Amino acid sequence: MRVRLSIGLLLTAWGLFVQAGVESAAEGGAQAAARPATSPAAAQRAVLDKYCVGCHSQQQKARGVVPTALDSLSVSDVSGHAKEWEAVVRKMRAGLMPPAGMPRPDPTTHEMFLGWLEGELDRAALANPNPGRKEPLHRLNRTEYRNAVRDLLHLDIDVAALLPADDASYGFDNIAGVLKLSPTLMERYLVAAQKISRIAVGTPPPFPAVDYFRVADDLSQEDRLPRQSLGTRGGTTIHYTFPMDAQYAFRVELSRDLNEQVPIYPEAHRLEISIDGVQVQLFTLPGIGGAQPQAPATEPGQENEPPPEIVAPYIAAAMELPAKPPMMLGLTAWGSIFKTR
Repeated sequence: MRVRLSIGLLLTAWGLFVQAGVESAAEGGAQAAARPATSPAAAQRAVLDKYCVGCHSQQQKARGVVPTALDSLSVSDVSGHAKEWEAVVRKMRAGLMPPAGMPRPDPTTHEMFLGWLEGELDRAALANPNPGRKEPLHRLNRTEYRNAVRDLLHLDIDVAALLPADDASYGFDNIAGVLKLSPTLMERYLVAAQKISRIAVGTPPPFPAVDYFRVADDLSQEDRLPRQSLGTRGGTTIHYTFPMDAQYAFRVELSRDLNEQVPIYPEAHRLEISIDGVQVQLFTLPGIGGAQPQAPATEPGQENEPPPEIVAPYIAAAMELPAKPPMMLGLTAWGSIFKTR
């Protein structure tokens, strides 16, 4: 009987203990539900109020002391003041805010706040991308047009000879608001496209063309020029786009003076013609050496004119390749240059 009574009392006590534990857990859950949960935005607002709002307040902004009032910015709507929050991120990442001598958050709180703020800004930017002010039509400028032709057709075209110069604004020539498209400019683009398409497909031109290239008068022919080989002087390099696979004639003429006379040199000179850096012909201009002084002119306008027998070798030395080299379609660098001793 005692055993049964003890067991009964034990079971009764255990039941009361379990019931009390359940009631205590229920009361604890009810109290937790009754307490408002702390949101991430509220926690970040507490950080701002503790370390930033003391200086960056609406009152200080009205006095002109600070540029931004953080007490009036809502942490629940970061996208509404993205510009101001971006400035906060930059200042705190650079270690400028809070300023030296003022209380600062510990590294953990500092990184948690910036991580939350940067995440809010990234989500706002992803949800509402802002491409900025865009013109309804943005045409390609000459550089962009040349790059597009090069990438699409593998042709490096000198578009400066096909299209006029672009208008510039603030030092840039790729601003859509400045790059207008007039009917005349549209015609130029159409003509350029026609010429480029002919080169791309190798269509022969309707008639043989002759292109002239004049070396600038102020370009020294006495010294080696930039990007020219050692042991040379003067000369020029021309980048030319050959319209099709064919044989081309090259001719180099000596410059004349104001009286259309060929300069006479006392010593012989060697002139090289090369294509893509490979020498294809070497001409020798004979020197007149100890030529006898010329007789006085008998007719007006013939002063200082050398005798024909002296000029003849220079004119006969017209630097024209005896054989027309076959050239492939595309851009090629060819040039002429004087060889030094």
